[in-house]
Amino acid sequence: MPLPIQQDISGCFGTSVGLTEDELRPYLQRCEVARAGFADELNQPRFSAYAIARREDDLSALASIAEDWRGRFSRIVLFGTGGSSLGARALAVLAKEGGPKLSVHDNLDPDVMASVLVPDKLADTGFLAISKSGGTSEILAQTLTAITALRKTLGQAALKNHFLFISEPGDGVLRRLSRDIGARILDHDPNIGGRFSVLSLVGLLPALMLGLDADAVRHGARAVLDNTLQKSDCLPAVGAALQVILRDKGFGQSVLLAYGDSFADFTLWYRQLWAESLGKNGQGTTPVNALGPIDQHSQLQL
Repeated sequence: MPLPIQQDISGCFGTSVGLTEDELRPYLQRCEVARAGFADELNQPRFSAYAIARREDDLSALASIAEDWRGRFSRIVLFGTGGSSLGARALAVLAKEGGPKLSVHDNLDPDVMASVLVPDKLADTGFLAISKSGGTSEILAQTLTAITALRKTLGQAALKNHFLFISEPGDGVLRRLSRDIGARILDHDPNIGGRFSVLSLVGLLPALMLGLDADAVRHGARAVLDNTLQKSDCLPAVGAALQVILRDKGFGQSVLLAYGDSFADFTLWYRQLWAESLGKNGQGTTPVNALGPIDQHSQLQL
C-alpha cells in the first residue's frame, strides 16, 4: 500500500551540500544488503520490536485494563525514562479532550514531584511505572515517593488499585515492589529494547488509556514495515544511506525541524532514539531537535 508520507532528498544534491547521485549509489547498495538481511531475519528475537507491528492478539487484554483506568482516573502519571516515556508522549498529543490527562515525568525535579503528589489530586490519579530491567534508579525513586504520598493520603489498601507496573520477567526490584503493595505488573518483552517499545504495551497501553486507537497505530507501523520489506528504494533505506554518506562527508549533526507544535514531543523522541541507538563507540551524528519558526531565529543562526 502507498505510504501517506513523502521524502524529498533533491535538495541534498548540488553545490550546497556537494553530494552527487553517483556518490550515493554505493551507499544505497550497502543499505539494500542490510534491508534484505532484515527481511530474511524478521522473525528472529532481535527484531521483535519491528515484528510486533504485525501482532493482533494482545490488544484486547490491554484495552480492558485501559477501560478500567479510564473509568476510575482523570489523571494518569507515567514514570519512565527514555523510550519508556517518550514514545507515549509522542502519541499522547493525538488524544482528544474528554479522557484522562497523561502526565509524564522523567526527571527527578523535587518541585515537579511535589506538584504531582498534591494530596487532593491523588484519589483520581493512577500511577504507571515502567522499567524494562526493573531496576532503573530514577523510576524506583519516583515510584517510592509516590507510594509514600499515596499511603499517607489514602492508606495502604489503596496502593494496589492506583499503581500498575511494567517490567520484564524475573525478580527485578520493580517486580518485588509490585508484590509488596499487591499491585498488578505486566510483562515487558525482554526481546524489545526500551527505546523501541512504543508498539508494545509500553507505548500502546498509555495510548489506549487516553482513548487512542492502538490498532490504527499498529496498522500504520505495519504499512511502513511491509513497504520496507518489499521495496529496495524504501524511504528508510534511502534516508539511512543519505545520513551515512553525509556523516562520511563530515556533516556531524542530524536536524529534525518540525513546523507543528504537536510534533514537539516527537522531536524529543527522535533525538533520544537517534542518540542512544547510533551514538556508540564514537559513531553516529549528533541529533538536534528543533521547532520552527522559533528555532529558525535561534539555532538556525549558528
